[in-house]
Amino acid sequence: MVIFICDGRITASGGATLTELAQIMKGLGCVGAINLDGGGSTGMVVGDEHLNDMTGGNRAVVSTIGFFKKN
Repeated sequence: MVIFICDGRITASGGATLTELAQIMKGLGCVGAINLDGGGSTGMVVGDEHLNDMTGGNRAVVSTIGFFKKN
């Protein structure tokens, strides 16, 4: 399983188009992929840490995927 976050739409980066994203995923060896969201809503949180917070806070989104350790 590959979990990929593509930051973009900031001054330093224009982001990736869906075609570019597909090429990136294929280059990583993926044979199937889904695109959940994009832009300023893109985020990765591990534990309590927002790893790619470019906006100074979390934004509400309608698509979220979570992975939790089973005890």
